[in-house]
This record gives sequence, structure tokens and C-alpha cells, in this order.
Amino acid sequence: MQKVFMKWIRNAALTLAVTLIGASTGLAQVSVDLSQLVGRPGESGVVAVSISDVESGTVIESYGFDIVTTGAITFTGFVDDGALTGDAGFSSATGLAAGLDKVAGFAQGTNIETSGTLIYLTFDFDAVSSGTITLVDFLFNTGDPAIANDPPSGDFVVSNRMLKVEDHLALPEEGIVHEDDEFTIKIFVEDAFETGDVVVSFGMEIHYDPAVFTIDKSRGANGIITSGTMNSTSVVNANDAGGEDSGVYLVAGFVTGDPLVGTGVLFELAAIAGNEPGIGGPGQVTVFLTDVLFNTGSPLYGAFPGTTIVFPFNVATDDEPETPAAFVLDGNYPNPFNPTTNIQFDLPEASIVSIQVMDLLGREVLSVPAQNFAAGLNQTITINAGNLTSGLYLYRVVAKSQTSTSVKVGSMTLLK
Repeated sequence: MQKVFMKWIRNAALTLAVTLIGASTGLAQVSVDLSQLVGRPGESGVVAVSISDVESGTVIESYGFDIVTTGAITFTGFVDDGALTGDAGFSSATGLAAGLDKVAGFAQGTNIETSGTLIYLTFDFDAVSSGTITLVDFLFNTGDPAIANDPPSGDFVVSNRMLKVEDHLALPEEGIVHEDDEFTIKIFVEDAFETGDVVVSFGMEIHYDPAVFTIDKSRGANGIITSGTMNSTSVVNANDAGGEDSGVYLVAGFVTGDPLVGTGVLFELAAIAGNEPGIGGPGQVTVFLTDVLFNTGSPLYGAFPGTTIVFPFNVATDDEPETPAAFVLDGNYPNPFNPTTNIQFDLPEASIVSIQVMDLLGREVLSVPAQNFAAGLNQTITINAGNLTSGLYLYRVVAKSQTSTSVKVGSMTLLK
């Protein structure tokens, strides 16, 4: 079996080499990016190798790269299900040459012509560590299209502990707060602490917009871990990092009894709604953590490193718009259009909305980054189809709220 597999890799590599030499495509610059890899020792993780800026008319018939890592992880293979290579039916393979892990693939009838996730790479976490994954000697076809950020690189972190921020605020049942209303921000541990972790202290910075809400200093950090949630009791101190209402709040705590064990609420902060509707869009507030430490030397964690956690909520105003009862797609206007159109929809609650545009074969040709919206009528997202050719297209609107995910599909006609 091993001989057959190695023979297949050699044949794949030879075919790729022939493809690279003989390919002829349109000129373009393609960017390649790696997602961040986070995990725990003894487990496995997946890195997405994504391509962007794939211009209309670009044809990718083959690809290949070498993998170089610093730190304690081991490359184990790839997954192409749900990736561009898998959707196109590419023949892909891995191998080892000159001490480098290699990945290569070539088309078997269908080429890649859009942006998206090229392929997923899989790794085993060997030990508590951190480092980088770099893809060197990356080639598409004969280097044309060329990649604009050679060599693409991404960080990875291996840690025993991960802290997650709860993805909602404690609000009234209707999900609306008025100016001066009180609510709570909860920070909790999702990945359970174990006895052997011996977690006896923690600290972090909480960043927020004081125009949207302030933290009630008189009540401090409430709801501290107590017996029955994480089997311990902690003392927590909190204060402003840069002066009154600076938008940065320091929280630090230490255990007065046994080390922290289990999962649950780490602490709560009492907050008071301000007079601004939010940041990142109406009715949106962003809260994120930095400098998260357990004991004195554990890795930095706030959900995943560098992640921003978004808390959607509404601040009521005198002219607050009517809240619809359901998610409704109202179509796009103008239609037909050239080259921009507005997709309009109604949201029954604050949601994160994304849009994908597809051709009639179901292939994604354009995507719009996710945006935060408050509940309300006649919400709009503008689509610029300047890079597409004339024709009929389908679009898919996904609205993700705290309680559900809704999907609607419509059609639009581009006339140039």
C-alpha cells in the first residue's frame, strides 16, 4: 500500500511539473493567506490556505508549495472537502523531499477561477509552544498568476488553556437597553480547568467604547467564581487603565482556596448603557480582551489570540424604528443594475449579516464581508459587481443572531 501511495505521489508530482511548464493563463496577482492555528498538546488542528484578489478571467490549473514550520507541531496532511480544490476535483498529494513537506495539485477538467479557501492543512500539536507556518516556493501554474505576498505565513499557538468570552450580554428579554439601563458583561471559562493545571490567578484588559456603555465602578467585578460553579473562590480587583472611562478596564484575581477546577463564569462586570447607539453599525458594541494571563506565564488568550468578540445590542431612542417580526429579504434595487445594487432586508433582532453571490452553476463569484446590523426595517448592503460579466446571478443572504441563523436567496441581473 505504501509503495502504491508513493508511486501515486511521484506521478502526481510529475503531472504537476508538466502542468506548470505547459500552463498558459491570464496575468493576475493572487494573494495567499493562512488562518491562525490554535490548539492543545496531543490534539490536531486545521489551517485554511486562502486565496484572494483572484481577478475575473484568471485560471488556476495547478498549485504547489513547501511547508516550513518553527515550533512544536507536525504536518500530517490536507483536507480538500469544502475547499476550492475539492470543489473543482483537483488531484492533490503530499510528499517529503529534501526535508520539506510538500503539497501539490492539478486540475482534472475543472479549473479554479474564484477566491476562497484553496485547501486545508492538518497538523498535530506536539507540545506547549508557539511559532509560525510558512509556505515557500508557492506556485500557481508557471508562476502566473503570481502571489502578491510571497511567502505567506501564519502563527500558531499550542496551549493547555483557552478562555472564551460569552457571545451575548445579559439584557432584558426584548434585547433592548435604554440610556442609563444596567446590564452585565460575563467572562467565562469554556475549556474546563483541570486539577493538574493548578490555576490560582488570572488577569486581563477589557476594551470597550465608553460612549456606548460604562462600567459601574461602585459595583466592581461581581459574580466572582464561587463554590458550585468552578469549585473555588476568587478575589478580584478592577480599575481603569488610562483614567476615568478610558475604555480600558483592568481585571485581576487570585484564588483564596483550592485552584480553579471546572468551567463556568469567571467574573461579571456591571455596565450602564450610554447615549450612543453603538460602534461598527447601529446597535452594535464591540468588547474585546487583551493581555489575558493565567498564573504568571501561561499563553495569552482572549478567545483566540487577536479575535474581537462582538456583543450586539440595541440602545432605544425616541424615534426607534419598528422591529419586524421575521427575517425578510426585500430584493435588490436597482435591478437590472450596473455595476452596483443594494440588497435590502428586514431583521427581527440584531444580527451579523453576510452575502455570497453565485453564478447559475452555484459557484461563488463574489462575497461581502460580514457586517453587524441592529434589528429594523429596510437594512441594506451594497454590492459592487464591477468585476463580473453581464448575466443573471443568485445571491445568498445569511443573518446570524444570538438565537438563530436565517438564510434567504434572491436573484439579480447585471447589464453592462
